[in-house]
Amino acid sequence: MILTPHVAWASDEAQQALADQLMDNVENFVAGTPTNVVLGAY
Repeated sequence: MILTPHVAWASDEAQQALADQLMDNVENFVAGTPTNVVLGAY
């Protein structure tokens, strides 16, 4: 049996993907076109 802590997902690639998503969201928000809007109109 192998047990891993909750941070086992935190590979360099996963952290880079999160940073990329963050930058995309900030850039889109500043441009007036936010991403991942759940309830429709922003």
